[in-house]
Amino acid sequence: MTARNMTASTTTARSHSTRAGTATRWPSAAQDPDALALGAVEHLSLDHPVRRRARDEVICRNLAMARRLAGSFAGRGESLDDLVQVANLALIRAADRFSTSHGVSFAGFAGPTILGELRHHFRDTRWHLRVERRLQELYLNVRHCTDELTQELGHHPSLAEIAARVGADVAECERAVAVGAAFQPLSLDRPIDTDDPTNNLTDLIGSADPDLESIPDRYTLAQALGHLSPEDRRLVALRFFGNLSQAEIAEHLGVSQMQVSRLLSAVLAKLAAELLAEE
Repeated sequence: MTARNMTASTTTARSHSTRAGTATRWPSAAQDPDALALGAVEHLSLDHPVRRRARDEVICRNLAMARRLAGSFAGRGESLDDLVQVANLALIRAADRFSTSHGVSFAGFAGPTILGELRHHFRDTRWHLRVERRLQELYLNVRHCTDELTQELGHHPSLAEIAARVGADVAECERAVAVGAAFQPLSLDRPIDTDDPTNNLTDLIGSADPDLESIPDRYTLAQALGHLSPEDRRLVALRFFGNLSQAEIAEHLGVSQMQVSRLLSAVLAKLAAELLAEE
């Protein structure tokens, strides 16, 4: 491929990446040296040295295109080197899968393949929390359009301006921005003071739960309550969970307050004996 042809192919692929949703007319396979080179060896097995040589040459000539497409996704929380790696792997897969039966140039086949892999990388592998795909894609579009509008308008765009650019409702854009926190959540080990790296975000969140130490006791008590009769459990529930006084319990059960006091004492003695036996 000549330098002029390679430039034309990469420029076309880049144009395709920056005008999402618009149709791009790719050259036919018969007009593209890369397509002709791969077509001449596509009848050979993938591991045949002649086919591998032709494939490697085509890949090398299109590395610049892969890098340009990767660059169009820069600034979204992922390093350019990682994006280039994703794009290069997609370029290799495109070279292995290309067939002249597709009827387009190699760049016309590889460009959308690379773009698809880059979108897949952001959509399915970079999210730390599960977010529905529609919101993932909208979030990425909102970020991209925010950068574009900031340059065009000279100020940070409003949500209404962003929504108009991406073709979505303002409420949907608000949701997309909110779920963006799932893309790169803050680490709890992140230092909060550059001068003292030992202080991290964990120090500001939460505290020791005093109820943790009582878990064994509460579990043992639950087991002991399960051994009581239904009547005794009801009495305990009214007194300690319903917060009723002995007089209120007596009125509720239709007995005297003295009977309630005697019954409670007997029930608590049973519970105490069982809890002490567990120690």
